[in-house]
Amino acid sequence: MDQTRRSPRHVPSDRLSSPPQGVLSQPRYPPLLVQIESDSTICYRFPVNTKQRRTLAAIFSRPTSASIVFSDIEALVKALGGSVSEREGSRVRIELNGEQWRCHRPHPGKEAKRYQVEEIRELLERVGVLP
Repeated sequence: MDQTRRSPRHVPSDRLSSPPQGVLSQPRYPPLLVQIESDSTICYRFPVNTKQRRTLAAIFSRPTSASIVFSDIEALVKALGGSVSEREGSRVRIELNGEQWRCHRPHPGKEAKRYQVEEIRELLERVGVLP
């Protein structure tokens, strides 16, 4: 087979080397958690998908949206390293970085109420999550 007709996925083995020592590769995800300490900024990266980034942006948008699906909020918290615990009935406890928030899962609808979006925004701000 001709050398020029290789599939685009084929990469010669001599090109599969790691970057030189001390050179950082391009980050895969933009920073989500940002803590500012004195004059330096520390960024934490979490592997969240586009839908979770949009949910985070919707939570921090003003005026507060009442059309955020509650399960999307739960998925965002889990992606940030938190946990969602089922309680009695429709009660839910959400924990993130030692902080917790207790609420009722909305029913019969699936969208979070405005006050719930504001409370989850406060929780995210307390633990240092910014959009």
